[in-house]
Amino acid sequence: MLHKMVSGAILLALPLAAQLVAQEAEATAALHRSEQLVCKFKEGSVVKWTQAKPVVELDVMTKTGDPTIISSIDLKAGTAMMGGNVGSGPFDGVFATASGVTFIEFTPSGNVNITTVFASFVEGSRMFPAVHSRHVLMRTSLFSFGQSTALPSQYHGTCITTD
Repeated sequence: MLHKMVSGAILLALPLAAQLVAQEAEATAALHRSEQLVCKFKEGSVVKWTQAKPVVELDVMTKTGDPTIISSIDLKAGTAMMGGNVGSGPFDGVFATASGVTFIEFTPSGNVNITTVFASFVEGSRMFPAVHSRHVLMRTSLFSFGQSTALPSQYHGTCITTD
């Protein structure tokens, strides 16, 4: 009797498992063939060091209505262009994996920004979950080394393909 119940449960679960695998494959394929993504990031966190201790604060991006546009995506060449509220230019690295696509930018001041778009759909949508991380060292002036403040931040949002 128990054997029949377990067998029945497995048979019921197989179509669901197959559907989930198909959805994951579809999301990966859609992301990997995309030439342009429109991303919106809003909620996140910023870390500030107070008396040698990191303090995490919740934060909201101030330009929440301005999307980040990632265009001219060429995964074979590892290139893409970015555009947003601060300007536009090429990414310094673009890496595709089964987990998603990661875009890396080195700013002129030496900071690093990393955006990862995950190869899965947000439930009930065609949006991809995404994370944008800023690895920033804020200098009080160009000539005041030693008076700098580390100010890393991470924001969460979604991206959609436009092609």
